Amino acid sequence: MSGVDIAVSVIAKLLEYTARPILQPFDYILHHNTNINGLRTQISSLDNLRLEVHQQVEVADRNGEVVLS
Repeated sequence: MSGVDIAVSVIAKLLEYTARPILQPFDYILHHNTNINGLRTQISSLDNLRLEVHQQVEVADRNGEVVLS
């Protein structure tokens, strides 16, 4: 392996590890609508889960079961 090949290999590795952190903020900006929609979907899912758990707690309470909070 020549010195040039080693240098190219080292530079490629450095770029691999430094490019992602540098480009990540731009990725957030470019894909903000997708990110927001994903968060809205997660909020909806969590809200549905919260309602389901609340209903289960109410049923258990009506049946005289002990519900831990």
